[in-house]
Amino acid sequence: MKNLLLASHFGGGIARQLPGIFGSLEGRKAVLIPTAGIANRVSLPTGLSMKKLAGLGVATRELEISSVSHREIMQAIHAADIVFVSGGNTFFLMQELKRSGADSLIAEHVAQGKLYIGVSAGAVVAGPDIEYIRLMDDHRKGARLHGDFTGMRLVDFSVVPHLRDVLFGRAASRILARNDTRLDLRALTNRQAITVRGAEIRTVASR
Repeated sequence: MKNLLLASHFGGGIARQLPGIFGSLEGRKAVLIPTAGIANRVSLPTGLSMKKLAGLGVATRELEISSVSHREIMQAIHAADIVFVSGGNTFFLMQELKRSGADSLIAEHVAQGKLYIGVSAGAVVAGPDIEYIRLMDDHRKGARLHGDFTGMRLVDFSVVPHLRDVLFGRAASRILARNDTRLDLRALTNRQAITVRGAEIRTVASR
């Protein structure tokens, strides 16, 4: 049974709901992939996500997939109970997921029931295609995709993060307005998340 949480932002209100949705996470291990943030040349606050997970009893290690071997990626994902993919540039993230082979490893483990938490870009790459997000992210940062914008296909819908956000809200609205009906777009504010438990798909809000 697939288990996913897809969000715009991993706020405390969302994080606190994880045990009620997926069961106790006490003693679990998570691997956090911060790679999407590299392309933005800013230090994204992955430490805050790690702190929130630690508050749930989860031990977390970072795995920057653009700078380690396939063997290291395979070992880290295999050892983890949770795969957490954080935000940044979606196209750079997808490029590195494919280049490293992490995309197929993650898909395999998620199919076996491992919990996937995708935040912002991490939520977008979980869908079937990422081209629509070019109105929000610079697609040139994934130049080595060579126009192949297929996602990991962990779910059959596409997340539009940051609806009504100060910085990205306008881009999110443009994406929704231009939807050509090929994609099942699911928009999320920074206080919302989509949970997947097998065939059950729900939208939850930060409390």
